[in-house]
Amino acid sequence: MPNLSVVQKMNQLASLIKNGRIDPLIRDTALKVIRGLAERNELSEAKALFSFVRDRIRYVRDPYGEDVFEDARFTLSRRSGDCDATTVLLGSLLQSVGFPYRIKVFSKDGRRFTHVAGQVGLPKSAPQKWVTVDASAPRPMGWENPVFKYSKILQVN
Repeated sequence: MPNLSVVQKMNQLASLIKNGRIDPLIRDTALKVIRGLAERNELSEAKALFSFVRDRIRYVRDPYGEDVFEDARFTLSRRSGDCDATTVLLGSLLQSVGFPYRIKVFSKDGRRFTHVAGQVGLPKSAPQKWVTVDASAPRPMGWENPVFKYSKILQVN
């Protein structure tokens, strides 16, 4: 990927999420994951989708020296990807069933942003809180790596 600004990269990820949320395969996958949960239990739905991506998508870095963005369908079919791949897949799954979603990029020094995760808004209709969902790490929903001191957020509309 060419040398893009962090905002340009965030916008590219947002575009991939918007395309993924209307993909029938992505929506069908989300519906299968949440099937059997109590209706309108939004926290359970968000946790189930988060766990699905965290537990079933193997973390694999981009090719050496490259920053590659993959769409949700590609990541789902390969069952692997890096932090931006899991952010796109999870955002697409969550938005396909009505959750608001934001992209959050992280930096240790405030200049170089080297990690990305999502944030899910709860409740769906008018979020009162935004919960970080970093499915690229074997951690619970809400966890953020403490080595990162700076961040930027982009709402995916």
